[in-house]
Amino acid sequence: MTEDAARIVPGRSCEGCAMCCYLLEVEALEKPPATWCAHCAGKRACAIYPERPQECRDFHCGWLTTETLDDRWFPAKARLFLATEHDGMRLTCVVDPARPDAWRKDPYYGLLKGAAKQAARFEGQVCVKVGRRWWVVLPDEDVALGEVGEDEVIVTEIATGEHGARRLKAMTLPRGDPRAKGMG
Repeated sequence: MTEDAARIVPGRSCEGCAMCCYLLEVEALEKPPATWCAHCAGKRACAIYPERPQECRDFHCGWLTTETLDDRWFPAKARLFLATEHDGMRLTCVVDPARPDAWRKDPYYGLLKGAAKQAARFEGQVCVKVGRRWWVVLPDEDVALGEVGEDEVIVTEIATGEHGARRLKAMTLPRGDPRAKGMG
């Protein structure tokens, strides 16, 4: 069994789904996000699968790798998928721009809020990306960041408010800002 095969939940496959071929940016193919890949045959399968770029080979959506995500999370049905980034410090929900509010519906939003509560404990992040627009899901609010430039990174940090109350806040920072360490 290959290392990649060990990561896939038994009984699951990409068959009947090509959401990653639509939603992800693929630099090696000069494919922007939220556009169909020129190599996606019939919007269901990769026509160059044996020769696909390494970044495509390395990607596995959350539904393929997370046993607790049931069939409602199958990307072709949900019109979104989960992906981990930054060595597991960020969970990103990538959403079909044709269904921009899909992430706000059950069961997706409940899981994202629960993940945000867990992430807050170790300074992780839960983000949502719809086209080029981003949100950060925090335990007590969702922060709309708008478009995030290539020279920017998303960060969360603890802010102390009136009376010493501590809460998370989310923002974008220039990639070179010291507070952006590890999120570039």
